[in-house]
Amino acid sequence: MNEGQTVESNPVQSVCAQCGLQLSSSGDRETVCVNCLLHTALGDEKLEQPTRPYRFDQYELITADDGTPVELGRGAMGVTYKALDTNLHCEVALKVIHPRYLADESSRARFLSEARAAAQLRHRNIASVFHLGSERGEYFYAMELIEGETLEEQVRRKGPIDCVTALDITVQITRALIAAGDRKFVHRDLKPSNVMLCSEADGAIVAKLIDFGLVRTVCDRSASGVSVRTGFIGTPHFASPEQFAGQTTDARSDIYSLGVTLWFMLTARLPFDGTREEIQRQQLSGVLPVHQLKRIPQAVIDLIKSILNVDSAKRPQSPATLKEQLHKCIAVADTAKQKHRRRFAYSALAAAVIITSILAASYFLQRKFISSATSEVVPEKSIAVLPFQNMSGDPDNAYFANGIQDEILTRLSKISDLKVIARTSVQHYQSKPENLPAIGKQLGVAYFLEGSVQKRADAVRVNVQLIKAANDSHLWADTFDRKLTDIFAVETEIAKTVADTLQAKLTGSEEQAIAAKPTENPEAHELYLKGRFFWNKRTNSDLKTAIQYFNQAIEKDPGYALAYAGLADAYAILTAYAAAPVSESLPRAELAAKKALELDDSLAEAHTSLGLLLFYNLDFQGSTKEFERAIALDPNYATAHHWYGLGPLRCIGNFDKAIAELNRALQLDPLSLIINADLGVGLMTARRYDEAIVQLRKTVEMDPYFYYAHLHLGKALQLNGQVAEAMTEYKKAAALNDDSLVLGLLAQGYAKLGQRDEALKTLEQLQQTATRRYVWNYTFALVHIALGQNDKAIEYLERDYRDHADYELALIKVDPMLDPLRGDPRFEALVSKVFAPK
Repeated sequence: MNEGQTVESNPVQSVCAQCGLQLSSSGDRETVCVNCLLHTALGDEKLEQPTRPYRFDQYELITADDGTPVELGRGAMGVTYKALDTNLHCEVALKVIHPRYLADESSRARFLSEARAAAQLRHRNIASVFHLGSERGEYFYAMELIEGETLEEQVRRKGPIDCVTALDITVQITRALIAAGDRKFVHRDLKPSNVMLCSEADGAIVAKLIDFGLVRTVCDRSASGVSVRTGFIGTPHFASPEQFAGQTTDARSDIYSLGVTLWFMLTARLPFDGTREEIQRQQLSGVLPVHQLKRIPQAVIDLIKSILNVDSAKRPQSPATLKEQLHKCIAVADTAKQKHRRRFAYSALAAAVIITSILAASYFLQRKFISSATSEVVPEKSIAVLPFQNMSGDPDNAYFANGIQDEILTRLSKISDLKVIARTSVQHYQSKPENLPAIGKQLGVAYFLEGSVQKRADAVRVNVQLIKAANDSHLWADTFDRKLTDIFAVETEIAKTVADTLQAKLTGSEEQAIAAKPTENPEAHELYLKGRFFWNKRTNSDLKTAIQYFNQAIEKDPGYALAYAGLADAYAILTAYAAAPVSESLPRAELAAKKALELDDSLAEAHTSLGLLLFYNLDFQGSTKEFERAIALDPNYATAHHWYGLGPLRCIGNFDKAIAELNRALQLDPLSLIINADLGVGLMTARRYDEAIVQLRKTVEMDPYFYYAHLHLGKALQLNGQVAEAMTEYKKAAALNDDSLVLGLLAQGYAKLGQRDEALKTLEQLQQTATRRYVWNYTFALVHIALGQNDKAIEYLERDYRDHADYELALIKVDPMLDPLRGDPRFEALVSKVFAPK
């Protein structure tokens, strides 16, 4: 079929050679339906190969050694395969619509629109489409085969791209946008995975824009475009504010997405992250984490700020304008690069002159500083379990790969002779990062465990390899092909082998712990893994989803102690994420934790949850006992150290030990935002305000969108007498999250600055908020303290004690924000009640 021919034809009834499904076919060849074709490519089942090759018109799919088609990629609409044009005898990329869209007329129309739009664009920086067709009622289009990798794949593999090269790639994509604009197209899904990179004979990098699945036409050559108010369309991390708002999109929306792509090239990070709602809120805050753009010329940073402006009218108004600005930045960046090279040459010459004297002095310096150096030595028996790669071909199986990684990590963490980094910190890295030595230093570990998981029906394959961080050498690797029912035995074998290789000593109880089989029911285990997957996301809705999965796991296996522990963990933090009042969540959490321990008293997770709940219930002695038991069972459980230090140790004023526990939690989970922030909170409670400010600023630098860090940085600044600076942080926190505590801190801050009218106005807003959702009594107490109304503040705290509504009351003895009330007989009586024996 030629490009000018219609893609519809009169169907002739035939059946699929694989499954017998009725098909439409215009020929007498033996045929295979796309559904079977995709099942084979996905590896969902072993299908007998047809006697004739897979074909779509003159295109024959190229197969791998195992007979399955070679897949180049997959998107929302379909799967792209490597194919051979049997007429021209050249290889092409063939995109076939996904089976689930075949019955949907609008989806078929969208697929055809994508192909036709791309076919109209003939440009060096756009992948060419040259044939659109249908066969057996199934649609496909052929395009040029680009030998290379996506921009995303390159950055994930090699890390950030140097500034000049990144700008050059951006210019090329801008040229593609200019060509699209000439045809009145808006791409609407510009992102690194939709940019292919290939090399020409002279080594020059060529960028090609692909995947026009979301393309729309604009009504004229002006900046206005077609309204897309049918809902969000795009990829959240790269979408423009207009796409989030469902507003009209034009070329400036693609320019915004290109700005995020440039940021990703320069940093290997994203300026905005989180759920769709969180990303939108970060965008609208107008705050960019420019600290990520280290060693980038200021002219480039200024351009990126302009491109990522929330207001589309303040961005470059067309791709052509952007191209001119990019060329200016390339000149600036290239000049800076040349200066750096000259400085390096001069520095190298100077270094050669002085190196001899340094070597002569080193013998004496080594002796002088040997003690400080040993404090920075990475423990030999230390390991990080990196995220396991999901090789199942189904993104929905990501929970299973994450779960296996998490369970192996948990088994290893029970070995007291090992230092095991917590999951929160290792999740920052991909499954096979390039720079393991640098990551090892950052995490403070000597070894890494990498792995992948492939799940098919009731079978699973787990590949693992143990790697020495210092030189990236592989010490051990193995592949385990087992039934799902044997997965716990695989985890145990891996943990034991790692311990043996690292020469870690195991006690008898530790051997039993890492060999435990929590459930005999594989369905319950999968439901538990799904629960943990959503629990780790830590959002309101995800926690509720996690609770559903944990409950389903318990229904499958009422004796599954870990499922009860997961349920306790979810309910224990539900209130902190505004998902339920304390009176509703804590009793359920306590019931689940006690049931978990009734079934298995050796679960550190359950003892930790119970310790937190007893702390909330003002039973500090009982809380301490549970945390110490948890740490004895699992010395590498960062959460136990974290909550122990932040909870009972801090509330009774044992600040040295509290901060020591928080520091230990940070050693085990160095990239955890919440632990970094809470170390600052602990220092603040200990009245070590300068140290607290330094620690909280460090946390803000790690993630400028972490409102919790801004909130507590504001409190530390205020307590240090820097109220104006504190208000700046409170306002940043308010822009990032609608937490009512932030509103209360703003109100009391206005009062501290003498702006009483503004304080009362904000207090009124807080009272209105309380009619819609729960607001802590503690929050109102802080406002009334600042207004000089101590009696009212104490009334709120007494109400808190009576209703057992807030867990902040546990800190009444040490909270510096409550210092103005100390000495008041009513307040001191309340303190005595809180600390009375339970």
